[in-house]
Amino acid sequence: MAGGLITLVVTLIEVRSWLGMYATNGLAFGYSQWLVVASINLSAMGGLVLLFVGLGCAIVILVGGVMQYSGTKTKVRRGSILVLISTIIGIPATSFGWLLGGLLSTLGAYFGLVWKSLDETEGL
Repeated sequence: MAGGLITLVVTLIEVRSWLGMYATNGLAFGYSQWLVVASINLSAMGGLVLLFVGLGCAIVILVGGVMQYSGTKTKVRRGSILVLISTIIGIPATSFGWLLGGLLSTLGAYFGLVWKSLDETEGL
């Protein structure tokens, strides 16, 4: 869940900076208005859509983390798979959660996949 929180915070910061640049036509960043208007319509909107995909992936990572915390074997496995798939999809959208969030999410998914309940470990 820590990886999902880090990824969510980083993605929200990125979305806020994109919206700030779009709202000021880039003048806050020292660009000429005509250059920014032409480039925002083409590239920034695509980047903003990609960031919202990353935001959705971060939320799914948090939901998977909550499922992993439940303690039942099927929910832990399903949550781990959700976290792993969302982390992989979110790599280009969230810059791998500034690396730390992505690493924590990947490790959490791995530990959830290899986790064994107490019932399984009593026979060892």
